Amino acid sequence: MSKQHAVQFRLKEYVDPQYIVYNRRFCVPMRPLIAPFCLVLLAGCVSPFQQLKEANPQATDFPTALASEYQSYAESESEQGHKLIAECFSARGMKALKGETVAPALPDRNLPKRDRVELASGRTRLMAFLNNDMKRAAPQKLARAQLLFDCWQYEVAHGTNQERAPCADEFASTMGDLQQVQDSLLYGAQTSHVILFSRGNAALSEQNLAVVKGVADMLAGSKHYLVELHTYIGHHSAQQHLSQSRLAGVRRALIKAGVAPRRIRIKTEGGAKAVILSSDAVQSLNSKKITIVVKTREH
Repeated sequence: MSKQHAVQFRLKEYVDPQYIVYNRRFCVPMRPLIAPFCLVLLAGCVSPFQQLKEANPQATDFPTALASEYQSYAESESEQGHKLIAECFSARGMKALKGETVAPALPDRNLPKRDRVELASGRTRLMAFLNNDMKRAAPQKLARAQLLFDCWQYEVAHGTNQERAPCADEFASTMGDLQQVQDSLLYGAQTSHVILFSRGNAALSEQNLAVVKGVADMLAGSKHYLVELHTYIGHHSAQQHLSQSRLAGVRRALIKAGVAPRRIRIKTEGGAKAVILSSDAVQSLNSKKITIVVKTREH
């Protein structure tokens, strides 16, 4: 099979029976008699890429947002000379535009085990967000996450250097954004409680322990809640270590007071790559405090 007729693409999902099929090793035109005329470089057939470009979907809901994301990615791949990959993603976009269900592709069994496990975990988390409430609340961000997952899988299948490949990292970031959207849907009521530390100290004072106990007492008997620990971790290693020690101490105290470990999440800002513009900026970020944000369902 020539390079014109096949591109390695380790997925196995039928995308469009007229044009393209994902299988374990190749993304190829489906019908032998039609294939020579449906390649992007040849005339005589309106390909999925051309159809999607002509449709030019505008993101007004999840299906159109997904079609728009696939179109943008297909155009990028086409500009790089990856014509058949552009057709594959365009075919998925056309399915979405027609109102058909386009699920994230299953990880291929021929991929290394580590890659399969990571992709399967990512797909499971993404599928949990693909519900009607999330599609209404964040259609564009959800569509973006699905495109990034498919892009990530494409990069893994082609052995793209993951330190240079952007899709996996952006997928993880977008999933974090989607988690916040889902939390806002589930937990409408919110209160904040501040834990203050003395300079260079990670120990919890009696006053801090009282705050922790108050949070635990408030949540006693509740089954639907979320506790977030927010702090700035700094950009020097010593400051980061101190911030992490403080976070760990507050988390342990909450668990000891009765808060379920699986309900606690850590939200940090800063880090080694943080850009600090002035000493005033450092003071405003206030790395000496941890804010406990309690989210519960409104009755």
